[in-house]
Amino acid sequence: MNPNSMFFSEKERKRAGNSRARLLDIESDIAPLVAYLETLGLTKEDVGAIVQGHPAVLCYDAEAQVRPVVEYLGEIGIVDVARVIRGRPSVLALDVEDNLKRIVGWLRDNDYTDEQIAEYIATSL
Repeated sequence: MNPNSMFFSEKERKRAGNSRARLLDIESDIAPLVAYLETLGLTKEDVGAIVQGHPAVLCYDAEAQVRPVVEYLGEIGIVDVARVIRGRPSVLALDVEDNLKRIVGWLRDNDYTDEQIAEYIATSL
């Protein structure tokens, strides 16, 4: 990944680079992510389209970041998690505790049904 292609603050700009940017390794970073996404029913073509539409997904750790999101989506009643990821890969960037649970909690507090919540997550996040 080009360290200059990511957003970085003015302070980081003065240091001439982004401290959060790192080189990705195909075997240790990308292959496990692709393999995990395929276990969800996504094809290689789906994964390619996801990466094209949301390149940051390549930086997500399959176990630490993606799996908790997928498991939480299943817990709230989303049966076809692959459809959600295909339509809104940005949902994988959300932290379960800090983001998803708060969003779902708000929707439930405002009398949204589980089906409406699933549709909202699949189409709006």
